[in-house]
Parts: sequence; structure tokens; C-alpha cells
Amino acid sequence: MIAQADWAPAIAAARATPPSRTERFDAAMLRMEGVIDAYFRESSQNPILSRRADGLSGIDAAARALRNGWRGWNGAGVASDAAVTAVFRACRAWLASRQICGMRITGWREPHIRPLYWRVAWCYSTDNYVRQAHATTAANNANGLVTLVTDPVAAIAPVGNPYGFLPISRYTHEAIPGRVVRGDTRSPETILNQGGFQPLHGADPWQYTPFFDGNAVGTISVSNDIPLAIQAGAAARALRNPIDPPSAWLAALMGTEPVRGYVYEFNIGAALTTRLDNAPTGLEHIVLSLPPATILQWWVVISGRRTMGPFPFPPVDPGPLAAAPNTSAANQLS
Repeated sequence: MIAQADWAPAIAAARATPPSRTERFDAAMLRMEGVIDAYFRESSQNPILSRRADGLSGIDAAARALRNGWRGWNGAGVASDAAVTAVFRACRAWLASRQICGMRITGWREPHIRPLYWRVAWCYSTDNYVRQAHATTAANNANGLVTLVTDPVAAIAPVGNPYGFLPISRYTHEAIPGRVVRGDTRSPETILNQGGFQPLHGADPWQYTPFFDGNAVGTISVSNDIPLAIQAGAAARALRNPIDPPSAWLAALMGTEPVRGYVYEFNIGAALTTRLDNAPTGLEHIVLSLPPATILQWWVVISGRRTMGPFPFPPVDPGPLAAAPNTSAANQLS
């Protein structure tokens, strides 16, 4: 366990402004090994400067030890705590000692030392979050429950939830008003086979990145903006992302209409989804997973941004005597 005397000032530095939300997001995406690699790369750009003369030997040794052992210790946890503590103490010692009469000696190194200090703390916190999110999502999926970004780690936990230190986290947690929908390129059959809407690499803690700063990476975005959801498939198609073809029974109902995407509606109750604090309420909120039990119904998007449906979920073949589905006007859902 990392002593609070070492942990508290380091995580406080990570949560301060600066660094900004985007800087924290970038560090989380780099992960611990990437952050340490960046420290050595960025602090070695001037070959004339001597790392030893500038007092970096202790920091360098601690950072290398942490980087080399991180995966073997399985990331954040008791096995890596001593190495993380060593980096904290080496950074703080350098920042405290390299001064004479209030003036910084080798001050050009400070822009590399301070980021290493807070980034190591942040990556420890986010790695713990990744592992807890992996476990929490699996449990909620088994019970048919939505997984919120606030679920894996309590905001008051010493190691922290990267979304939970309001208000300076720059996130807001609130229920999304109105219909909760999302547009997608995947057919309902694909969604069902994939276990609903699950995060990319969610089964691999070393690749899973449940972080968000305006683009959903390892998170799932939902909205109450119907036109946005309807246009999502067409936007993806414009970027050359393939759209799943309709199943045979749906193709028979559609006739010659082309598929331009799919829209799904969810029942997540009054769950507190998460958005950026400077984004409009309802436009883009995130969760960690939406298993099939949360999906209410779906539509297929056709030409002219029109939709056909709704259809029940899970998808079922309505049979040869099925009536043609409703077709709504552009950018609307029936």
C-alpha cells in the first residue's frame, strides 16, 4: 500500500488545473509504460545536457524500475506500490532540493519532472480503474444491467475514480432526458451475438481504455439527439466503415431500400450517465456497457435519413405474413 503521505500530494497534483482534462486523458491513454517512455524521450532531447549533473540519476533509476516491473506486477496493486512510491519520492526530492536562495538549479528539467510525478499517480489510479471496470462490467452484463462510469471505483476511494473528483474533473453525472438512443453500423443480429454494446478490448485490461474526452474510446456513447443517431451510420459509411447488411427477413420487408445504418433505443431508467461539463445535456453521454437486456427496440435507417421500424429486440423473423414496418420522415423515429 502506498502511504498517504506519498500518495495524496501526487494524486492531488494530477487532479489540479493544470493539468487539464485533456492532459489527463492523454496520460491515461499512454498508460504507465508509455508515460515513462515519454519522460525519457522528452527529457533527453538536448544531448549537451548531463542527466547525472542535473540530478536525474535517482529519478531515472526509479522510473526504469517501475517501467520494467509494471506488467510483471500486474499493474496497480500491492506488488507495484514500492516502485511507484520510489518515483514519487525521487521526484519530490529533486523538486525540493534543486534550489539555492529560492532559485531553481537546472530549472530546464522541471517541465519534465513535474509531469512524470503527476502522470505516474494518474496512471496508477486509471490502471486500477481499468481492472475494476473490467470486473464490474462482467458482473453487470451477467445481470443485464447498464455499467456506469461511476460504478467501478467509489469517488471516495483513496486510489480514486478518474471521473469522480467533481467539479475539477470536468465531467458531469446526470440522467439523460428523453429517449436514450444511439446509431450504429452493426445489425441487431451482430449486436446480440456480441453481447450488446461492449467496450473495445474490454476483456483485456492491458488494452482496455475506458477514458473519454469528447470521443468515445473504451466507452459507449448514447444520446437523446434523434437526428444525430440516425445520421451516425451514414457518417460512418462516408468514412468507409462497412454497414451490416440486413437479415433475409428484413431485406424482404425493405424491398429495394438501401441500408444506411441502425438506431437502437435503451431502457436505463434514471441512471446517471456521464458527459463533459462543457457539452450540452443529452448530446453525448457515456456508459461502460449496455447488455442486450437494456435494448428496447431498433430501427433500420434507409435513404433520405428515413427510418423503418420499430422492431423488437432481440430481433425475430416476423414471418411471411408480416405487415410492412412504419417508415418515418427524415431524422425522426416513430
